[in-house]
Amino acid sequence: MCSRKSAVGIALLRGALCAAFCLSVTVHAQAWTHPGIVVSQAQLEATRAAYQAGNSVVVAQVNKAMNSDYGSLTYTVQGPWPGGINQCGARSNPNDGCQEADNDSNAAYVQALLWYITGNQTYANNAINIMNTYAADFKGYAGTNGLACPSGTDCSNGPLQSGWDAEKWPRAAEIIRYGTTSSGAGSGWTAAKITAFSNMLVNIYQPVIQHGSGVNGNWDMSMIDGMMQIAVFTEDPTLLSSARSFWLGRVPDLFYLASVDGSTHAASPRSTPSWFGQSIFNSTTNNVGQETCRDLRHMEDSISSTILSAETDWIQGGELYTDTTISAEDRIVGSMNVMAGLESRGTGGPDSLITAPLDYCTGSGATDLNQIVIGPGATYAIGYNAYHNRLNVAAMADASGTGGLHGTANTYTWIHNGLLTQSLSSDQGNHMTLFEALTHTVEVCTTATSSWDNTSFVAQKGSPTVKFNATPSGNNINTVVGLSDGPQSAYASLAAIVRFNPSGFIDAYNGTGYSSLTSIPYTGGTKYSFWFQLNIPAQTYNVYVTPEGGSQVQIGANYAFRLSAPTLSNVASYAQTGSDNVCSFNLPLGGN
Repeated sequence: MCSRKSAVGIALLRGALCAAFCLSVTVHAQAWTHPGIVVSQAQLEATRAAYQAGNSVVVAQVNKAMNSDYGSLTYTVQGPWPGGINQCGARSNPNDGCQEADNDSNAAYVQALLWYITGNQTYANNAINIMNTYAADFKGYAGTNGLACPSGTDCSNGPLQSGWDAEKWPRAAEIIRYGTTSSGAGSGWTAAKITAFSNMLVNIYQPVIQHGSGVNGNWDMSMIDGMMQIAVFTEDPTLLSSARSFWLGRVPDLFYLASVDGSTHAASPRSTPSWFGQSIFNSTTNNVGQETCRDLRHMEDSISSTILSAETDWIQGGELYTDTTISAEDRIVGSMNVMAGLESRGTGGPDSLITAPLDYCTGSGATDLNQIVIGPGATYAIGYNAYHNRLNVAAMADASGTGGLHGTANTYTWIHNGLLTQSLSSDQGNHMTLFEALTHTVEVCTTATSSWDNTSFVAQKGSPTVKFNATPSGNNINTVVGLSDGPQSAYASLAAIVRFNPSGFIDAYNGTGYSSLTSIPYTGGTKYSFWFQLNIPAQTYNVYVTPEGGSQVQIGANYAFRLSAPTLSNVASYAQTGSDNVCSFNLPLGGN
């Protein structure tokens, strides 16, 4: 069930499955969504339904998870190090409890996922046992949080390891704490053990990561993601706000954007991390990343943590993915396409070399001059979901997009030809990247039919924005999606409405009738992304639509509500002729 609030998930592969969905709402006083760390309840439910229905992609990914190092029904807790203090040095020297903590936190998350999807209680018991063991025995990493570093030894990776752990423990705990099996059974994790685990997150991990890092982008973004996850699990709005602020400060220095940054990369918010021999910044090197010339493994750590943070933020009602103050969309989408395209050029697997593109990695700080070290490429799926399926960003295209260094189809191509073919038996050194295509393959939708469909959300009375996608079943149908005060079963009871009309055009309701500022034809089977800007006190709204692969067009400006509504608390859909698939509904920031 949806706890406090819920969120619509999205999909990597369109058309796989549609399911009933919950809505995510954020207001000025943070409203929490659970499960709400990286994977929403609706996404979990749709994934489970797809697995039960035999969806080939989901079944393959679940089988890989079961056969991985982390999915064994007989998994045994490996850590923490005797005495409860792990010690992690540079280049894993020493490596006392560090790999064990990485494995155990990975296993806790994978076991939690497998429990939710299969209903096998052994997976839940394993996850609970791992988390309870660390909550009881783990004291922290040597050299952090007041723990001494043994004389003459190295503890420099303790903060980084703390970030990695914090990116996975809350993810696992969120599913075990709030999830249920298909029969409605909980995991059995007791309140006392949950409190102990939460105390570990707050007292051992949070003090180490809450100030970020100036070492490298991957360090900083791991800590930021860890902050975000701990904030949601412990319902700490101050920490959530801090994580969002840190994310906005770090992203510009991770992903170069020529049109904004000019002849050099953006300044780092903390220290001055190396760009590893990347000294040329122009249109040719647009979207190069801070650690591209170090190796793609570390660059993909940054991408993964960036996306994980943004995904959790979205479930909790945020808009980091599209933040305009830092051009987040252009930076992240462009860099994902460049890095995925570089992965596709490799033929020797992770850590092999490819020739660097023109003006890439020409300085002495590069790991390999004029060459790039390939990474595992295990990330990209969640980001593709967000930017292609949910947000319908033209630059994040499917197979119909372009190729080349900055090709808009590069991410899609790598996912289908690279990521989905991997065995994924381990995290491959990308510590926070785990089975993205398992959790973010199935699209969560509701279908508008001849019976009215209503889904409620927290009542809004301010000026929220609403975003969703809709795909008409054919041409010249007659379907509506509208917002209302409570569930409704009549057109006249809706306030703000968009329609695929029977003449083959898109329009919206303005006070006394349907109209559109411009003529906007629609085509059956094409996805359209709608964006409402609501002014509930004024009883008006602006509304826009973006056809898949096209540009945004305004449907209406200051259109009047059809029915006066002091609050809006429901989305209704109905089809008089044909049907309409409505997906990825979300009320982002700017509500009550």
